[in-house]
Amino acid sequence: MLEYGVGAGSTAAAYALAQTYDPAALLVWRAVGVQGDTARAKELYRRAAAGGFGQAGERLRRLD
Repeated sequence: MLEYGVGAGSTAAAYALAQTYDPAALLVWRAVGVQGDTARAKELYRRAAAGGFGQAGERLRRLD
């Protein structure tokens, strides 16, 4: 569903999907057996930030 939303241009979906790849978010969620993908998280946070999703820029800075 989130991939579909991202494809449709949803910045909220891009942000939400980025979190599923963000190692820091996965740690907070105590996700077991799930490996993050920082590059994919950055890509999605950039997309969300470019669309005006404010929190995405902050998350992106934390990954850089």
